[in-house]
Amino acid sequence: MSKLLADNPIYFQINSSTIKEESKKELNMIIGALKEISAKTVVLIKGHTDAIGEASLNKKLSQKRADAIMLYLKNGGLEHLKIKAIGYGEEQPIVVSNPNDKLNRRVEIELKRGE
Repeated sequence: MSKLLADNPIYFQINSSTIKEESKKELNMIIGALKEISAKTVVLIKGHTDAIGEASLNKKLSQKRADAIMLYLKNGGLEHLKIKAIGYGEEQPIVVSNPNDKLNRRVEIELKRGE
């Protein structure tokens, strides 16, 4: 499960929080897998941006991206899970050598054991 999530970040167009059609196929696959996990598991939705633009606006955009994925998962039948959406803005680039790289415009999904 962790490999499925790690290998499938959801990418976004520049300055957008709209989920791309091709990403919905990946999200539907993730939804199918997450339906089998314990309701005590916490699903973390981590939104990120590239470094283009103001940091404060990127923080808001990353939160909108995380919220969009959270809503998609809940509408896909995962309302029984505790899902947290967190926007990190441009703070955690995946391509450190090029903070404006399109791969930095992503949402990652992680699982944590609940209490």
